Amino acid sequence: MDFFLWKTLALTLLKKLIDLRKKFTVEKKCDVINDVLIYGSNDTEEWKKQVGLNNLFCILYMIVHAARTINISIPSLESDSITKSLIQVKIKNNVEIRLIVHRYAEYCNLQSLAENGIRVKVINSTVKLEHEFIIIDGDCSDSVAILGSLDFEVNRVNCSRDITILSSDFALISSLQREFNRVWCSVDDTQINKFDDIDE
Repeated sequence: MDFFLWKTLALTLLKKLIDLRKKFTVEKKCDVINDVLIYGSNDTEEWKKQVGLNNLFCILYMIVHAARTINISIPSLESDSITKSLIQVKIKNNVEIRLIVHRYAEYCNLQSLAENGIRVKVINSTVKLEHEFIIIDGDCSDSVAILGSLDFEVNRVNCSRDITILSSDFALISSLQREFNRVWCSVDDTQINKFDDIDE
């Protein structure tokens, strides 16, 4: 067999094999979300408020689109917007929601959450809980974590230089979920369903 003919046949066969492999091989796409919501800037006060409001709406959007679970660890929850979003997604999608907060004086939002079937745990530790994260659908392939500056309101947006991170990275979400479970199951805490009987 002629060397050039053999080379041509080999290259043709190789090309057909590559085309066939491409046809039946599914390319793995990178579906990981990694985004940073940045607050504050050197711009006008009005622009800082608009950026803070946009970021808050992004967080609320993520919350109301939860399908199965939401786990939140936050020092306190004063935001009526976040409270209403949690209640809405609990009622609409029957999402299992667990909230961990550090013991503090204002319980009005926690009471309404508990009244709507959201499990609330108040940590009674002398060491203040400073975790600030939300894990949405942590048991699914499309889970998302929101870390950083969270407890803000439409009329009280974050204008400071700050960030909130959105990520669907599996390793990050797994670590946050382990920490959430560790704190949720800790001995030095109180699970509360009614907040009027808490001794100050």
